[in-house]
Amino acid sequence: MDSHIADRIGYVAASTIQVERERSKPLKAFFASTRVSRISADLIREYINHRKQDGMANKTVNLELELVRAVLKRAKRWTRIVDEIKFLPTEENVGRALELDEKLRLLKVAPRCGR
Repeated sequence: MDSHIADRIGYVAASTIQVERERSKPLKAFFASTRVSRISADLIREYINHRKQDGMANKTVNLELELVRAVLKRAKRWTRIVDEIKFLPTEENVGRALELDEKLRLLKVAPRCGR
C-alpha cells in the first residue's frame, strides 16, 4: 500500500496523496501482514462486512476498495478476482438547479447572512 501511494507522488495532487494515506489506514490495519498474493475475494468480502459493521458509508468502503484494486492491479492479481467483487451501491443525488425566482431570492437574502 505504501509503495503504491509513494509511486503516485508527482502524478497526482499532494492532497490526493494525503487522502489516500488516510484511506489506507483501515486497510493496513485489517490486512496487516497479509501478503498481496494471499488477498482473495473472500478476504475482501470479509473486509467489506467488517467496515459495514463499523457503520461506514458505502461510498467510503468503495473508495477504500479502489485502493485495494489499485494495489492488486499493480501486483497483477486483480484480474483473478474482479468478477467476484461487487462494489457497494451508492446514492448519487446531486440535487437540482435553482429556478430563477429561487436565485433572485437567494441573492436578496445573502447579504444579510454575512453579518
